[in-house]
Amino acid sequence: TAVFRLGVFEVETQYTFSDSGNLCGTNRLCNLSDRDIFLERGEWGIAMPFADEYPSANICMTNRCHAHVWCGLEGASYICCLKMGEEKENLGILATQGGWDCYSQEEIATNNRGCLVVHPDVKILAPKETYVMEYEVFPCAGREEFLRKCRSYGHFINIEAPHYSLFAGEKLQFVIQGEGKDIPEIQVAVNGAIEELSLTLTQSDKGITVSCIPEKTAEYRFLMRQGEVRTCAVFQVNPRLEDLMKRRVEFIVKYQQYHKKGSALDGAYLIYDNAENQCYYEFEWPDWNASRERIGMGILIAKYLQIYFDEEIYQSLMQYEAFVRREIYCETTGQIYDGVGDKERVRLYNFLWYAIFYMELFYLTKEEKYLADMTRIVNCYYEMGGKHHYPNAVFVSDFLNVLRET
Repeated sequence: TAVFRLGVFEVETQYTFSDSGNLCGTNRLCNLSDRDIFLERGEWGIAMPFADEYPSANICMTNRCHAHVWCGLEGASYICCLKMGEEKENLGILATQGGWDCYSQEEIATNNRGCLVVHPDVKILAPKETYVMEYEVFPCAGREEFLRKCRSYGHFINIEAPHYSLFAGEKLQFVIQGEGKDIPEIQVAVNGAIEELSLTLTQSDKGITVSCIPEKTAEYRFLMRQGEVRTCAVFQVNPRLEDLMKRRVEFIVKYQQYHKKGSALDGAYLIYDNAENQCYYEFEWPDWNASRERIGMGILIAKYLQIYFDEEIYQSLMQYEAFVRREIYCETTGQIYDGVGDKERVRLYNFLWYAIFYMELFYLTKEEKYLADMTRIVNCYYEMGGKHHYPNAVFVSDFLNVLRET
């Protein structure tokens, strides 16, 4: 047991083992004052320092996890920690009393998701009132066993949905799996305001299916109560994919392309600061440079133009391609430099994304020189050790297919 005090708050944390050998944590937050205290969302939290980081592929497969956090209030707050490889020794955490409605991350680094902090669902503490949050840590072989063990606690509601992010016009649908057969009370908040929605509820062996067709592009928060158990699920309804792509591409062309004759950055797509309303570039911090993930904007536009051609957007893309060929891509060797003005540093992680860029340019223009660029980059990637490297978000078969087709 440990007791912490800060001003008018006292927190008592106690660790014990259950009869089955699981680790149990109990946290009691007490208002020591004689007045009501209102807490902002996320103002206090409990650290869950899982190793969700990426030092190397070999270490990650067996000794690092993906921490799947579900912020479900009192009825379904959990964390399912699954190792990145096909391992049977994984970890589950279920809130057995209380729960959390959001989480944050501390001490984030480039390849480290930092320390997770779950924020309990408490907004107001009366004088001398104590809020209690308990959780239990248990082993599991995988997600199916994790959910089965959660259901064994008797107060757990599981929410399953094919998608939590949808486009306008699509059906919003999810399944409620609880212990009882009672139809839950459902309240819907749209962008924070309670609204009446026409919901269709059907019951089956899988649980209670809830569905509707949202009319607004907004955040939909479903608050559900089944008996004494309360939980929630959040969905984001976005504009139609075609509209979203058009807005994104036009924003890149209008705001994120740098224009300055004589500058090494002329034609580059850069990151954009929405607070300052300007492009931003940093040489010393490569995650903010003009290479790396910025190529994703070029790939998007090259793909977009294959479906919705626009001369102004095409000219912007050609200016960007000229920048890439001048500053990032070496036509002689196939190397991809990690930044502008640094011919000494290459980064294998970037190579195949630039190969995809030139592949999409070929599909757009049918100019074979872009296939030669693509092939040169891929060959250089493997010559420099690509066989033992992690090509993120890349299907090498795409390169083979386009060569077969032509």
